[in-house]
Amino acid sequence: MANLIESVNHVVVITGAGFSAPSGLPVYRDGSAGWLDAETEKLSHASCYGNHLEQLWPHWHSLARAALDAEPNPAHRALARWEKLLAARDEPGSLTIVTQNVDGLHQRAGSTKVIEAHGSILKARELPRNSMLFDYEPELGGGPPRSPTGSLRTRPDIVLFGEHPWGMKRASKIVQRADLVLFAGTSGRVWPVAGLLNIANDSRSRTMLLNEQEWDAGHFDVVVIDDVQALDVLVPYP
Repeated sequence: MANLIESVNHVVVITGAGFSAPSGLPVYRDGSAGWLDAETEKLSHASCYGNHLEQLWPHWHSLARAALDAEPNPAHRALARWEKLLAARDEPGSLTIVTQNVDGLHQRAGSTKVIEAHGSILKARELPRNSMLFDYEPELGGGPPRSPTGSLRTRPDIVLFGEHPWGMKRASKIVQRADLVLFAGTSGRVWPVAGLLNIANDSRSRTMLLNEQEWDAGHFDVVVIDDVQALDVLVPYP
């Protein structure tokens, strides 16, 4: 595996909740973050969330506060280090992250090419979704944050149930050009991000899984069943 990491020039890493779990953030579909609560999921659906902002914002504030309180773990730092190593080669390479996480930890670790397929819990927008984007300070138990224009009709800049992940066309193109596509800390159960594996295989990119469990379906050239923090050992230091 270490030889594989050193032999490639253009890398795409797809990360999921398991990548941030060592930082103390919950894996959302295991029930520890409240997303399995039927009422929360119903109210968070894109078709109706605008009518329940006061009920939903305390949940969103708690997620944002947890993200800000967390620190990048060794796996986050390893990807940032790998990006710098690739860029420093005589023939510069690249590393792009496609993350399903909304916590901003990849950027805080130093990664510069990050596609946030599910958005960022650390920013908010006025309604509708394509309106003004702004930073806000999470307040535990708080209601909708006020936008710079004074509106309280605001939502976090995240993909809600019933919405399509963002940046997928760009992610697909980058995957098609990659030497290696690494899926790390993700179960492969969330689409269409999981479908990037099919695109990588169709493009004959090398594919690799680094996860604590195997996927239910899908072909990888290399499978490593381990904690994502194994990257800290596998990615060389300068």
